Amino acid sequence: FASNLVGETDDPTELSHDGKDLLSIMIETQNEIRVKNQYYFTRMILAYVFGRYELAAEMADEYRKVVLAMRNARLANEIFYLALIALASADEEAKPEARDAAAVALTELEGWLGASQWNFLHKVKLLKAEIAFHDGNVDDTATLYDDAIRIAGEHRFVHEQA
Repeated sequence: FASNLVGETDDPTELSHDGKDLLSIMIETQNEIRVKNQYYFTRMILAYVFGRYELAAEMADEYRKVVLAMRNARLANEIFYLALIALASADEEAKPEARDAAAVALTELEGWLGASQWNFLHKVKLLKAEIAFHDGNVDDTATLYDDAIRIAGEHRFVHEQA
């Protein structure tokens, strides 16, 4: 970024390293959505500073999409954990209400699968496992837990794999 600002790059509105686009380098090694967030935000600023307002507007549009996706991902995580907590903390009297809340949450999470199976499939499997456990369905519980653990590991969600 600083190199761009002081004119040490061929195009001060591009982000690259050794001739390779920085977005692709960063996505290879980091969380894609956070990388895109930072990338588009930085390019938006550079394009504005260097008077490339059309490019700045394009980057602003891309940035808004990523911000929306990040907010949505956060919402999905909130839905997921609130459902898990409801099931885990429900006493006998509150079990039906917790089960209903978990079913609604599951439907919402399943809707997220269209946006990103990578981010949400293990959550869906884990919530299904918790619902099956809540319902006393031991056979489905074990299979769903195994699926959730495997998928979380494959997708590097170690905190949810554990």
